[in-house]
Amino acid sequence: MKDLEKFLRAAQYSFFKEGWCEINSEFLGINNKTNRALLNIKQQEYENNEKNLGALSLPQKRIKKYKVFNDILKNHQIINCIENITGRKLGITCFMQMLTIGKTKSLDWHRDSYCRKQKFIGPIPPVVKIMICNNPVKKTDGPFQVVSGSHTLDFNNKFFDKLLPLLKFKRIKSFTNDQRKCIIFDGRLLHRRLFSSKNAKRSVTIISFESPKNYISIKNNS
Repeated sequence: MKDLEKFLRAAQYSFFKEGWCEINSEFLGINNKTNRALLNIKQQEYENNEKNLGALSLPQKRIKKYKVFNDILKNHQIINCIENITGRKLGITCFMQMLTIGKTKSLDWHRDSYCRKQKFIGPIPPVVKIMICNNPVKKTDGPFQVVSGSHTLDFNNKFFDKLLPLLKFKRIKSFTNDQRKCIIFDGRLLHRRLFSSKNAKRSVTIISFESPKNYISIKNNS
């Protein structure tokens, strides 16, 4: 119990200070069976989307046919863990299944929830996401990167967001890790996927969480 409390305090501190925290998938109830099911999705099921700059994504219509995503949707341990860390009432609104094979270009630095010219983009309160790394990720595999603390540094300006990673380059965190590590991050955080090499392989599952008003319809359809 003390170990769990210590873990939660550390995760809460990192999430609120840095905008992200890294945890083992066991804390989310993601087991070997779930991991194998995600890795066993065949490459031909994925599609190449131009905006992903070489990375493959599983279309939503195909996500719906895989039982593993429905199992995750019903996994209350994920919800309990993320609510304890963020202090918010949340529910799952979206899955993204991504696969990197070989060379890809880096994505631009971006936020998922932000304001431009008095117009809010993304949900309010901001989206929270979990990225599940389904296989070990090296620097050459195109790892996930964030600018730590950037969720509290937003002047609602696109130019500033391009400049910030240069000014705060020492605060850039690259997530190279063992299999089944998970990253929880605030949607206001500047982030991107780094470029990958010709021998790269990276499978990740990204789950979006939003406030209750946004996830009622999904719960009703489950």
